[in-house]
Amino acid sequence: MKKINTVLEQRGEKYGEYTDLAELLDQIVTAYESSKNWRSLEPYMRISLFMDAMKTVRILNGDCREMDSWVDKQGYIQLVVTELEGEQNDEQSASEHRRPDRKT
Repeated sequence: MKKINTVLEQRGEKYGEYTDLAELLDQIVTAYESSKNWRSLEPYMRISLFMDAMKTVRILNGDCREMDSWVDKQGYIQLVVTELEGEQNDEQSASEHRRPDRKT
């Protein structure tokens, strides 16, 4: 129990009070959920936005110079970009297989 208390204390110093983080994150997620496109997003898109919001809240509530939070934000968005690029490549490959090349 002593170890977890030490970890929680360190996180609190770095990112701010947990209850403050939770309140701000809840407000952001509520705004996300009330948007017209939220339900049409793929689960990986919603989770990436959620995690990005969490990192944003940590930046706004705690040490804004904590580079890991900025890198994490970039990483979660990159995961979506990578997935979308893969989907586009799959669609392009499928399209090319459906129509044969016509060489004249």
